[in-house]
Amino acid sequence: MGVILAKASSKLLKKFLNKEIPDDDYIFRRVPLSIFLECRPDHKFVICPQFFRNENGDGMSVDWERLCKDPKVTQTRNGKQPDTHGIIFLSVFDVKKFREQLLKIINDQMNYNCHCLVQGIPMSLGQLERKNKSAFKKLSNEERSRLHSLLVTIREHLCDHAYWIIPILNSKLANPPSDFKYQDEVKKNKKIEKFFSTRKFPIPS
Repeated sequence: MGVILAKASSKLLKKFLNKEIPDDDYIFRRVPLSIFLECRPDHKFVICPQFFRNENGDGMSVDWERLCKDPKVTQTRNGKQPDTHGIIFLSVFDVKKFREQLLKIINDQMNYNCHCLVQGIPMSLGQLERKNKSAFKKLSNEERSRLHSLLVTIREHLCDHAYWIIPILNSKLANPPSDFKYQDEVKKNKKIEKFFSTRKFPIPS
């Protein structure tokens, strides 16, 4: 059985290397505690626009759920501590609903098989300036305004379609409200509840 699964996985990797992943799949995005505290000093259970960034100019780093399987793998990859990182999930279909599929999710398999890049998210103006000052100076005020506006709109779209799967508020370092229970939040949201009902990993306590 293990050999069969390995062959199926190998075929999948070859099929989707540097190509878009299927619309009916999901992606995981790791969120550092530092960004959460920066944008949510009130410690509320929400998704923040700042969670979505084009880190290096090539896209936003995510994991493909079909190959990653367990969000805890994404949470602790590269030695990251569970107390300092949470995980959100998004439907590929929902991500690509933005403006005639401006956003694409490519399985680049960089460093590990399930790694993907969400392409189409512009870098912030600060990132652009730090990355290439001479090119940034050539941008007109109108071009800068248009890029910033696009980034804000994309972030709003992703916020509307992202959900916690391992909430950062499960960490004591996030100073969660005393009455916070993730299981209660799952019951309030049909989309999260449905997601967990079709997966083998348990709802985080």
